[in-house]
Amino acid sequence: TCSKKFSEAVNFMNRIIYSYPDRKVILATHDIWESSEIRNQVIKRHDNIVLTNAGHICREKHFIENGPGGGVSNNFVVDYQCDKTEIMLLRFYVFKPLEDKVFFYTYSPITNEFEVDESSQGSFDLVQSDPF
Repeated sequence: TCSKKFSEAVNFMNRIIYSYPDRKVILATHDIWESSEIRNQVIKRHDNIVLTNAGHICREKHFIENGPGGGVSNNFVVDYQCDKTEIMLLRFYVFKPLEDKVFFYTYSPITNEFEVDESSQGSFDLVQSDPF
């Protein structure tokens, strides 16, 4: 059944993430906004998830979740398939590991322009609590 497969997927994700407490984790999944299971059963249980990226709903949304020991997960819901202007928006991230920083941008290759509103571009620090 779907519920059993979902539980198995959540257990698999948690096992892998728990296996590498000293690594920064980027989690890509279908939905983290309308369904709270991934947020509650995965993201909030780990301090080393630093970024999640999902789609599912036609919007740009950025929210933060905290792990049990103070880790910070920057979570993005980005789905441009409902773009009625058909300018093929793309979200991309630039990682600066020596600075522990990530920059994010929204770009259209059709118009050759960046969106400049707060939900379309910005930056955040990679914050991971000490696993030891």
